[in-house]
Amino acid sequence: MSKIHLIVCLLTYFSYIVCFSEAEELKVAVICSQTGAASNEVSQCVELVKIAFKEINNTSSETDYKIVPIFINDHSSILGARFAAEKAYTENVCAIVGMSWSTFSIPAAKIAQYRKIPMILSIATSPAVTRTGNYIFRVCFNDEYQGKMLSSFARIILKAKTAVIIKKTSCDYSLVLTDVFRSNFTGMGGTVIKELSYSQNDISFKKMVSRLFNISMDILFVAGHYESGLIVKEVQALGIKTIALGGDGWSGPTFQKFGGKDIETGYYSTHWSKDMQNTVSDEFFKKYDLMDSIRVAAALAYDAIILLAAAIARTENKNREEIKTVL
Repeated sequence: MSKIHLIVCLLTYFSYIVCFSEAEELKVAVICSQTGAASNEVSQCVELVKIAFKEINNTSSETDYKIVPIFINDHSSILGARFAAEKAYTENVCAIVGMSWSTFSIPAAKIAQYRKIPMILSIATSPAVTRTGNYIFRVCFNDEYQGKMLSSFARIILKAKTAVIIKKTSCDYSLVLTDVFRSNFTGMGGTVIKELSYSQNDISFKKMVSRLFNISMDILFVAGHYESGLIVKEVQALGIKTIALGGDGWSGPTFQKFGGKDIETGYYSTHWSKDMQNTVSDEFFKKYDLMDSIRVAAALAYDAIILLAAAIARTENKNREEIKTVL
């Protein structure tokens, strides 16, 4: 039976609900990967975001404005992300909410910073995202925090002394997470025996994984997304006994489909889980449980909208500079 455990690192939910009436329209760009590699991981986000906007605008008629979302597809590409952010600017939005991987969020954030548009990222964990400038924010933890927590968990809780790392060279998320994990794990007395790498375009991992045959390790750290499930499955097929460990990239539904459900024993960090013993979280899950269950990315996207609405409500003139200052 599969034993995949969640390490819940962070959750910030806002019980403050802002109320709007039909009057002046404040446009908010919602940049997300509706097509391409990241689309499966954020597909449910759009549905939750629409619910959040509806909830905000319909709760009360005490205010004289409403927030109108403009959904823009970044096509899971760097160029697409740049165009999406520029389109947000031409639409004269008061803010941007981003729901995509760090690789695509960083170029969008650079445009938002240049255009002085406040932007809130929901699932982009690379430290480089918010280091872009003072108009860029996030509701999720970053990879420096995540990497330190995972390596500390491996050394202190799992008592791991040796590790093998597998990283995706074409992914900012994977590279930063790997660097932090390696640095902290070795700094705590652990040893990284070997490091392997692959790219976004790789569809088979048998040749790469075969290089681990006859290598004994306590931990196999795979700093990837949904493909991590297939990689670990290949490792198990070789008869290698180890504990699999990963970041929040494992929390998407495609990870399970690509072999995650077959991992014998593994752990990954995540931002939220329906199993958390938290009153606000319980109420959220019961109220908005869609399809099979709420996904982590969707919960964070919902959080980002509520945070933005709360910030807008605290401003006087509802302009970008005020929203940035409040955030």
